[in-house]
Amino acid sequence: MGRVLINDTTLRDGEQSPGVAFQASEKIAIAEALYAAGIEAMEVGTPAMGEEECARIRQVRRQLPGATLMTWCRMQAGEIRQSADLGMDWVDISIPASDKLRQYKLREGLPLLLERLAALIHLAHTLGLKVCIGCEDASRAS
Repeated sequence: MGRVLINDTTLRDGEQSPGVAFQASEKIAIAEALYAAGIEAMEVGTPAMGEEECARIRQVRRQLPGATLMTWCRMQAGEIRQSADLGMDWVDISIPASDKLRQYKLREGLPLLLERLAALIHLAHTLGLKVCIGCEDASRAS
């Protein structure tokens, strides 16, 4: 049986809760506590949120050089490149899984989405990143 990798999303998804915005010191303290508890893999943020978020991601990378770190990205090559520049191990590429979300969010069909996704996965691998695919609106996917 292969190794199971548990990826904690507190530092990214938890920050999407209303009224939650981690300071750099809080993000680092949470990451250190998770790592000390045995959580090796963490989704630490979203580069598209801006330079302050990227600075916090860099700080977590410096504090936890042995941790497996991941960023969450949209289907944008620039965000994947940014993740590599930030020293990430993994990138979580978010895709709209349901027909409805694809239609309204990306305005493209499944064949084109899969073609774009394949190119982004190739880019990530070229940059030395491992890839996780996050499916938005998966409960309504056909």
